[in-house]
Amino acid sequence: MRRTIVVVGLVALMGLAVAASAQSLEGGCTVNATSDLDQTTMTDATRDNPFDVDPEGSISWVANSPGPIMDHTWVINVDIGGFGLPVARGGDPNTDGTQTSEGERSIPELIEDAEASGVPNAQLLGSLRGIYRVFGSIDGTGSCSGDAFVFIQGNPLTELVGQVAAGMAGVGAAMVVGSGVK
Repeated sequence: MRRTIVVVGLVALMGLAVAASAQSLEGGCTVNATSDLDQTTMTDATRDNPFDVDPEGSISWVANSPGPIMDHTWVINVDIGGFGLPVARGGDPNTDGTQTSEGERSIPELIEDAEASGVPNAQLLGSLRGIYRVFGSIDGTGSCSGDAFVFIQGNPLTELVGQVAAGMAGVGAAMVVGSGVK
């Protein structure tokens, strides 16, 4: 039991170390985003200064690649407890050779799109509050990948996901105390 708790603790610390080094963009691409609350270049969205998002608001973006990325697939994930939950994915042959992607959507529409495209547990996204690492990639004849921190406004303990996480933390703490680990 004690070994399990130590392993779980080490995995959690590794997850924090990875998250602390985030907000990178590889492959020469740029991403700028605007929400109802904030505006950022995604490489500037750190844990200490995340991109603020209203869960009932909207987000717009402009992404550029240094050259056309043909026959591509892409995915965007949210890091939940060290695991990437896909929130959007797609692909395109990009026969026109476009190097810019831009758009605007409301957060509820993005969640509906995720559910409609078969993203597992997409309904969870509507419950998220707090700071999360968001990461994604596009791969085809070229590629880009990156990550940034997003602050979804609201009180995490008023949502089911936050309540479950708080409950799990409480059970974990009780297990540590009960095991006699000092």
